[in-house]
Amino acid sequence: MLGSVKTLGEAGAEKITVFRATGVLGLCTIENSETPAIKLLQKLQAYKNGKIYLSTSSNKLRCSSLFLEEEKQCYCFLANHTNEIAQVKIPKRKEIIVLKAFEIIVVVLGENRFS
Repeated sequence: MLGSVKTLGEAGAEKITVFRATGVLGLCTIENSETPAIKLLQKLQAYKNGKIYLSTSSNKLRCSSLFLEEEKQCYCFLANHTNEIAQVKIPKRKEIIVLKAFEIIVVVLGENRFS
């Protein structure tokens, strides 16, 4: 889901419509609305006016990223697509970020990082 939002946002999409939101082929079942995709969409809702910047991943099938700026603050969404621990390095930052299996996090990068 993060990869879809990232690709559409980088291409200039301002809104995204999700078809089949519930059910067998949907983002969640009626019984379980706490799927990783739903949690991601809930997190992204807080940044709905943000500007998305181009970013790359060295292994898109393992982990994806989305960089955005809103109200002069910059953020990086990271998603681990595997059932294993993933280590992520964001350029110009010293620390290695460790993501649990299927974890999605938001990293605050600070002010005006992309300007």
